[in-house]
Amino acid sequence: MPTYALETVAQAICAASGYTFGGGIGQGTFKETFLATKGDGTKVALKVLKPGCSPERSDASRARPTPVEFRLRTGAVSANDLITLADANWAAIESSKPPVIMEERQNNGSWVRQWLRALVEFPYFR
Repeated sequence: MPTYALETVAQAICAASGYTFGGGIGQGTFKETFLATKGDGTKVALKVLKPGCSPERSDASRARPTPVEFRLRTGAVSANDLITLADANWAAIESSKPPVIMEERQNNGSWVRQWLRALVEFPYFR
């Protein structure tokens, strides 16, 4: 189970906003994501930036979408399709002979399961 360095910050934000804190659901290079529930029961993703990270994308990344973003926006592929494929690819890597060794020891594909869970909990993003 991952450790969330910004959990107390997320809990404080939830308490101040009247949300119920639901725990960590994802981590990235620039932020940690937590599940929060509004008073009406609506679940939301609370994203807390890590110290020194900007909420703004760089000008280069705003200039044009990445190929995946373009495919998602045009409907050529769905988020569900991409995450399901990523999960299948990780399963293939885990059972491959000879074994595949990732550059980073913690790059084990566990993040894919978090995204699959998010798609189940937030079906309107499919």
